[in-house]
Amino acid sequence: MGEPPATDGHYSGASVRALLNIAEAALGADALPALCRRAGETRPIPTLVDPGTWSDYGQFRRLAEAVAEGVGGVDHFDIVPFSSWQASPGLADDVQVLSSLDALLERIGSLSARYQRVTTMSSEKVRDGEWLVHQRYHEGMQPYPAHCAFARGLLAQAPFVFGLPAADVVEETCQARGDHRCTTRVTLATSESNPEIRAALQSRVLRARLHSIQETIGDLVSGQSIDAVLDCIVAAAARAVLARGFVLSVVEPSSGRAHVRSEGLTESEAHECDRALRRGGLPEQWTVVPVSGADCYGNLAAIRVASGVRADDRRVLEAYARVAAAAIESAAALDRASRQAEVATTLLQLSRALARLGSVDEVASRVAHAAPRVLDCDAVVVGLLESEETARIVAAYGFGPESDRAKHDRVVPVNDLRRGNDMFQILVRGGALTPQQEQKLGTAAALVAVQLHAGGTVIGWLGVIVNDRPERLIGQPDLEDRVRGLASMAGTALHNAQLLEAIAFQADHDPLTGLANFRLFRAQAEQTLARARREGDEVAVLFLDLDRFKEVNDRLGHADGDRLLRQVALRLRVFLRESDSLARVGGDEFVVLLPGARDGGATVVEKLGEVMREPFPLGAGVLEVAVSTGVARFGPDGDDIDALLRVADMRMYQQKQTKRKAAVRV
Repeated sequence: MGEPPATDGHYSGASVRALLNIAEAALGADALPALCRRAGETRPIPTLVDPGTWSDYGQFRRLAEAVAEGVGGVDHFDIVPFSSWQASPGLADDVQVLSSLDALLERIGSLSARYQRVTTMSSEKVRDGEWLVHQRYHEGMQPYPAHCAFARGLLAQAPFVFGLPAADVVEETCQARGDHRCTTRVTLATSESNPEIRAALQSRVLRARLHSIQETIGDLVSGQSIDAVLDCIVAAAARAVLARGFVLSVVEPSSGRAHVRSEGLTESEAHECDRALRRGGLPEQWTVVPVSGADCYGNLAAIRVASGVRADDRRVLEAYARVAAAAIESAAALDRASRQAEVATTLLQLSRALARLGSVDEVASRVAHAAPRVLDCDAVVVGLLESEETARIVAAYGFGPESDRAKHDRVVPVNDLRRGNDMFQILVRGGALTPQQEQKLGTAAALVAVQLHAGGTVIGWLGVIVNDRPERLIGQPDLEDRVRGLASMAGTALHNAQLLEAIAFQADHDPLTGLANFRLFRAQAEQTLARARREGDEVAVLFLDLDRFKEVNDRLGHADGDRLLRQVALRLRVFLRESDSLARVGGDEFVVLLPGARDGGATVVEKLGEVMREPFPLGAGVLEVAVSTGVARFGPDGDDIDALLRVADMRMYQQKQTKRKAAVRV
């Protein structure tokens, strides 16, 4: 048996909470204090179940056996109340970070290690819907039936978190009966989850991650010390990704100061991991992402006892590594600015302004409005790259209200400054300028342009302009330091705003097609129907399904099936009006909300048939696709979105059945 990891206890407060839920479900909450006293427990229940409290082996075993006696034996442990997953602090959230029940069972070892240090758990997939979960007690830990039954009960009820019915669990071997290890066969009742529960779960996970990153970014730009920000980053990463422990090891380039932060590990374990990160040759169970920006500052590592984390978890770790790099770069920028007291004060005021999270345009506007207070300038332009060839002006200030609005959102070609690396440009009227530089300077007396960086890449540029007295800019010996300090903070804030917008987009959109998902569609539909009730508008709901799409996947493969769905989504988006709402709600199912459909959507359906009959290019050839549609009208067919969708879905299904019968007769 393996040695248990070093810890101050063996069972977390979340484990105790789940155990007490069994007693509470059977005996009532009033019985819990007496039950704890019978187990010899002197700590109050709130302390016992606190996520930061750990109980040792003997304390938990006495409590588990007292609960078993109180509820009539360990057989009653096989049905752990679902509230155990909801009420145990952190347990439900850790499970919901995973994308599926299979992912939970695959990583049961890492999940279990966060809440108990008595056994090591592992799993193997037998076939779809069936798993074997193994459990082996650590050296010096005596197996006992209550613990095994408790683990089986949690496994049985875990599917509820994913909108699935309880699993069937069968004990095949048990170490408490003298076997080499405990083995439980877990059979899933079905893999078809409740779509509404699953959609809500996915939205919750994305929004929880979004909220966590928002809080971490808020810490970054709120003026906290670099130590406090790095502590927040590693703690947030541990909440977002399932692993046994985390280490953040970075060095500030300006001062050479090293920082080692960890979560889930003892101090000695953290420093040993830090030394391993510096040596290289790491175990394959570790997932390591670089903390890099203008330079490489160190690494963020997730440490597991089995295989590494999944690809989507790696992306989350990379996001936190970028925030850590931004924290270091922001600290360096503030260090440079602090050498000049007046400029430092202004930059700190800007830092607090940027702490108010917002859209890219909002953050860019704050930068543009703050720049004249940092630099003695008259106008500012902020641009962000959109492609290799084009950029978009996201903020303009100082040209006059109408000119500022006219410049906003203008797409401009990318020049050498925006395409190069770490370039800083000064243009002065009367100097030796190329025709292109003359055009860029326009009527201004002087212009200073600097790139905006994030994560070591150029994301845009900042242009600072004076209309007269160019010495206000070029006569300052610390000009470059001040402009680069402002650009560093602006680049960090704008990149974070881009990251937040991307995560918010993922929460509301289908990842394959980029269309709205059902959650966003429902919100749009409820607004449209509310307006229709007030103003008497006509609204139709169209349900669309590709005929025989499964055959496309079976014959051509899922990659071509995905390409077809993306082409269908693009064709629908081009065909429909801007006022129509389009969403993908299933594998090959799409829904459309048609406001102002005076003919009940008949014209749209007719034209849609023509549009969809045009073959789709796929691979080396083309593919003809037929669709089935169903339409429901607001009023005659229902007055809420659920009723309209049911009717439209039913009519679509009837049309599909009619086609199948006709095909059989032929």
